[in-house]
Amino acid sequence: MRLAALFLSDKVLNSLAMLEQSFARKGKAFHHILKSGRTHMMDAVPIRLGQEFSAYATAMQRCGVVLRQAQHCSAKSGWEVQR
Repeated sequence: MRLAALFLSDKVLNSLAMLEQSFARKGKAFHHILKSGRTHMMDAVPIRLGQEFSAYATAMQRCGVVLRQAQHCSAKSGWEVQR
């Protein structure tokens, strides 16, 4: 399982980068659209749909950082995949 994850990590990182870019583009495209944001704490707080998509882009960026750190740690421990 660990080796399979290492072999696929580059593809996953590339896909995450493309997804992040797509969410960022949608964030800009939907910036003008207001919607009712809802949480378990407050109801009907207006936000922009673009803000929501920008948050998705940020989440994908953070996931990529964590995956790159995991790649780096596995390489340091001798689990680097030779391509």
